[in-house]
Amino acid sequence: MLALCCDYRVLADGPYRIGLNETQVGLVAPEGIQALLARVVGAHRAERLLVEGTMPEAREALRIGLVDELADIDDVSARARAWLEPLLQLPPMPMRETRAIARRDVVAALAPERIDLERFVEQWSHPTPRPHCARCWRGSASDRCDPAQSRSASSTRRSAGPQASAGADRGHPAGGSRSRLLSAAA
Repeated sequence: MLALCCDYRVLADGPYRIGLNETQVGLVAPEGIQALLARVVGAHRAERLLVEGTMPEAREALRIGLVDELADIDDVSARARAWLEPLLQLPPMPMRETRAIARRDVVAALAPERIDLERFVEQWSHPTPRPHCARCWRGSASDRCDPAQSRSASSTRRSAGPQASAGADRGHPAGGSRSRLLSAAA
């Protein structure tokens, strides 16, 4: 996430990856972080990367604009400094003010209401962070269902198909169309 706030990103060339794999580990990247990724690689590509939780390797990251430069692992810091040096030679006030204007969207993306850090941290403490029902997906810790019940309903949905899915949700604490929609999408 931090790299998305940087002016310039240098990644070691080789079998290294960069990205946001939150979806793969059962988390939702906060809205502001998603906006930062979209700023760097474009909205459509950001959506694909986020939904899949893809962490592209170095050459692909460069190709899609996720990083600005690849360098030998021992030269990464030197290359970043080499990019910065000419900027430091510019008249300071115009350079800083231009940069501030150009990066207002970065500051806006990091506003507390767009990060919702409490919700993001709470996702980490959920015993089963995968969204097995709408109630677990959206609710606070006190609103969550019993994960064992959700897993049982989930296995029923997978084995019996869409008809069983709607029936299994009727007895689930989350109930309603939202949980049926989530199970139909699974």
